[in-house]
Amino acid sequence: MFPKLAFTALIAVAALGFWLKRRPLHPALILLLASTFFSRIYWEVAGFTVRLEQLTSGLLFVFLALEVLRKRMKPRLDWRSGLMAGLFLMMVLSSLFASPFPSVSLQKTLVYFPYVLGFLALAVFLEAKDRWLKAWDLFYGAGAAALAISLIGFILFLFGINLGMVRVEWGSLWLRGTMVIPNILGSTAVVIFIIALVRSIWKRNETQGNRLDWIVLAIATSCVMISFTRSAWIGSALGIIAVIALTVKKTSPGRLALALAIIAATVGLTYLATTRIKPRFGDMPASASLGEFGEKEMDKYWVREETDEVEYAGKLKDLIGPDASREKPEEGRPENQHLSTIRHRWQIQKIALNDWRLSPLLGRGTDTLILVNDNKPEFYISSSCLTILHDWGILGAGLFAAFVLMTLGTLWKGLRRSEDASRQAAFSSLIVILVVWLLMDQVATTIQLSIFWVLSAFCSLAPPALSDKKKTESEATLSMR
Repeated sequence: MFPKLAFTALIAVAALGFWLKRRPLHPALILLLASTFFSRIYWEVAGFTVRLEQLTSGLLFVFLALEVLRKRMKPRLDWRSGLMAGLFLMMVLSSLFASPFPSVSLQKTLVYFPYVLGFLALAVFLEAKDRWLKAWDLFYGAGAAALAISLIGFILFLFGINLGMVRVEWGSLWLRGTMVIPNILGSTAVVIFIIALVRSIWKRNETQGNRLDWIVLAIATSCVMISFTRSAWIGSALGIIAVIALTVKKTSPGRLALALAIIAATVGLTYLATTRIKPRFGDMPASASLGEFGEKEMDKYWVREETDEVEYAGKLKDLIGPDASREKPEEGRPENQHLSTIRHRWQIQKIALNDWRLSPLLGRGTDTLILVNDNKPEFYISSSCLTILHDWGILGAGLFAAFVLMTLGTLWKGLRRSEDASRQAAFSSLIVILVVWLLMDQVATTIQLSIFWVLSAFCSLAPPALSDKKKTESEATLSMR
């Protein structure tokens, strides 16, 4: 089982130590950034799932509110914060006036409330450029640490020590590590992979930290591989191409060659280390509860057997059509899951679009597609963009599209105008991450997790925070206008 309490204590101790070392970052902010990479930590309370990242998001907002009251400040929302606040307003309006189950949809909307509060608090706490850069480094470090822990969990699993970080299903090992499902672990690994790649190859005078970046690059590459998710594989490949294209004039050819060599070597070693492993299930009781995301109890019923291969190529073949060996569903597998998972997702998207047409302007309300289909998990919409369109309509989708396009435009301007190397590297990372993350989020949405909102905050707040003319940390104690 995943050791929730142990990792909660680890996050608290690490956050305290980091705060004592770098006091300019608020302790609640440190907790939020660290917990973002531990979405597996949650508790069932009165029928609701309460995640640690929700608690830390709300905690940061509470500290902000107390600071505002104590100093009698009047924080003002900019267009970025206003658009995301408007999106939450659309969640409420759609659930109230367009959902066939208003009360249940409103309850589902509460999932997003702490994340929106956390986003608004980040909009204030990260405005000063010094604080933004420190927080960005912490985000990178926390993500790298979570990936390292996940990779260690995978290795321990092979030696019979099960920390609940590996999904064993249908002939394959899937690393989900500290994140809820392998797809999201994979996309998270791609984010850290892109940051590490940019930091590794960027021309800069200082060399301190380069070696750690190489190590993080290798760890992230391995996690991308053994997440066993095609979206992460494709996302990392696109990330490499985009980073090279965007930074070709600012990178060291020698470092780029070394980075590509490390990536290639890690892919090869990971493949050789995992391709001969084929786990199989023991007898799973019919009454076994699969729990959250259908995986909670699966780890308990596996037997290690190293006789056959796990074919990585089979995952890519599934992009085209169903596996011929799956003419009938395997035991314990949903009937519609013997199809290509890509085809299955496309079927759900068509159903969602047909349902959305009943209320195109306001949408159908939060999580309505699952509610009208007896809460069956197979009616979960995996695409973030389609989730926004279906649940909150054209108005909600318009707000989110405006947020993305305006953020991308401002990031691009910031990259072209900034002369500082560290800031240019951050801008380059953010542009690639935003595009690649949005693409991967159409396969496994993260909108119900804090990493979606924290990444959105970093991307949207980077331009003013990194502007050469913006006030520094020493000029503002809370960075409120």
